[in-house]
Amino acid sequence: MRDLHEQGAIQQDAAGYWCEMGVIDWQRLPARVEGVIEKRIGRLDADLQTLLAVAAIEGSTFTAELLAHVQSIHERLVIQRLSRELDRQHRLITVQAIESLNGQRLSRYRFRHQLFQYYLYSRLDAVERAYLHEAVGLALAQFYGEQPATAAALARHFELAGLYVRAIGHLTIAGEYAAQLSAYTEAAAHFRRGLALLQMLPDRAAQQPTELRLQVGLCNALLVTKGYAAPEVETAYQQAYALCQAAGETDALFSVYYGLWTFFHVRGQHARGRALSEQWLAQAGTQDDLVPLMTGHRALGVSLLHLGQLAAARHHLEQCLHLYHTNADATLALRYGADPGAAGEILLAWTLWLLDERDAAVQHYQEALRLAHAAAHPFTMAFVAVHAGMLHLMANDTAAARAETDYALSVCHEHGYPFWQTVALGLDGFLRFRAGAKESGIAQMEQALVTYADRGAALWRPWLLGLLVRAYTEHERLEDAEALRRQADDLAAQNEERWHIVDLG
Repeated sequence: MRDLHEQGAIQQDAAGYWCEMGVIDWQRLPARVEGVIEKRIGRLDADLQTLLAVAAIEGSTFTAELLAHVQSIHERLVIQRLSRELDRQHRLITVQAIESLNGQRLSRYRFRHQLFQYYLYSRLDAVERAYLHEAVGLALAQFYGEQPATAAALARHFELAGLYVRAIGHLTIAGEYAAQLSAYTEAAAHFRRGLALLQMLPDRAAQQPTELRLQVGLCNALLVTKGYAAPEVETAYQQAYALCQAAGETDALFSVYYGLWTFFHVRGQHARGRALSEQWLAQAGTQDDLVPLMTGHRALGVSLLHLGQLAAARHHLEQCLHLYHTNADATLALRYGADPGAAGEILLAWTLWLLDERDAAVQHYQEALRLAHAAAHPFTMAFVAVHAGMLHLMANDTAAARAETDYALSVCHEHGYPFWQTVALGLDGFLRFRAGAKESGIAQMEQALVTYADRGAALWRPWLLGLLVRAYTEHERLEDAEALRRQADDLAAQNEERWHIVDLG
């Protein structure tokens, strides 16, 4: 604080509180700290200072063999100087671990304090940094090969080296790898950065396939992290659709169809969803790949289900499952949000329950659970659990509904799925009401519906309002119940949502 005060960055006000006097440069080392570090680094010979500068480029943790490769020095000599002089004598670094990769030993060290690394890095000018980042990036690529786990680090080095095309390629891989791990927030950040770097290229047209790949990846990540009905999601998919049209691309087009259809579906625009899925299915029928045909049947089946056309919905969902079980692919969940088999099974269970074919519905429900857990894909598990919780409430099985709702809430809390979490909170509120927590249960349902509307979602809203109507009625808030009943009826008519007529008992 003394240093910041002397710089004039902070001052005390009349009450004695410290206040910022402008934007503080937090990257700037205090003069006293910098002076101490400068003395310690200054005791080293030039070769050791150069070695540490390369280490600072790699990061707070660095690899002896990589330093040797970049500096063209024998590995044993580098390790001797690191361990004997920089560690035991000067106490600037310490041994971290020894790893093995494809028969190559990797000796990992780290700076004893991050300020050492920052000081060494800040002493390099822009040109030195660029060349060293390139050298470190190339060395990492040689050591690790095309392993996706290192793609983010490679992207960082190549970006800071000014090699944007290479950086974009690695950001694409890093985003897709993060999505495979269900780390969708990180995936979105990688895809966004790749798209931002694309804007800096003089010839964007040459990178059109990569831009489309990044945009579709961003769409899928936003679908999970922002919720289906977020305006940001629609914008991302419209941009991806325009790129598909410009490039004449068909492979990515079906993923884009899925995203746009999902947006319409969750917005409660079922007629638009049906029209788009019919267009999708017609185009998929001309392709050799059966996956777009399978997912097109699912989309059309779901739209028809919510429009109340149950027999037609059943036909398309059964077609989806037939194609899935003969062409199952573990990567499908990543391309289409939830695993199409697990999703198709639970939606067919809904359809059969509404058609009063209860035994068949239970069989498909159980198969949905099996596929969801076999996929070990958290988003799929949340999707199935919420649908299953709703199905159990249709069957008035509150114990089973409670188990599925609790599971959905735990998955959503851990992985961050806002749409499914909001629906699950609404179900949880109703179940709490039924368990005797009348006031707090109603309050939770009301808040969930407000959040749901704020997210732009209208799907299932008439049915969710119907649960609140039940609660109001049982709690003798009859005027509120009647007003809410009319709202639910009006919304169902507006969206043509006819899959379930609210039964107020």
